[in-house]
Amino acid sequence: ATKNYNYIERKELPIYFIQTSTNKTSISSWEAVSSNWNRTTQYESLIQEAVPINSLPFIDKSKKRPAVILHCGPKTGSTTSRMACRYELEKSCGIVPKGILRPHAYTDTERFYQMVRSCNKTHHFCAKSITMPINIPTFDDVYFIHLFPFRNYDDWAESALKQSYDRGGEKECNHVKKLFF
Repeated sequence: ATKNYNYIERKELPIYFIQTSTNKTSISSWEAVSSNWNRTTQYESLIQEAVPINSLPFIDKSKKRPAVILHCGPKTGSTTSRMACRYELEKSCGIVPKGILRPHAYTDTERFYQMVRSCNKTHHFCAKSITMPINIPTFDDVYFIHLFPFRNYDDWAESALKQSYDRGGEKECNHVKKLFF
């Protein structure tokens, strides 16, 4: 049997920016965003390069269910977000956490997409280091919305170093220092 794959050229992927303080939405392409993003980039800079739009695209919920994927990277995947995802999976899909702080299939691509298919009453998931490989069969009944919390690199680095000190004092700082040199 032939598998049906939908493939969009990566550089053409639409990127939507939502500025909650002003309730404004903008759109850009992955190519434009990635070429303007560096370690000192601010969220507002990315929005200024994007084109304002009235709203996100319409989703016909009678045909497709939305699946919001919160991509939790370093220093952007808060414990609160992960706990909310764990709670939602338990409530809507019956997946009981096994004493770990991360949600089911949090870092396992294959198990993650199996879970999205089987948990059809769950509308948001948390993932870390999971992408949408092109060899995954098309989801005919799901509309994916990927959320990537933004963090300026320099702010992230400062916070990560502070967290090392807060967790382990001088000993942990010396450990991190060895990793740099």
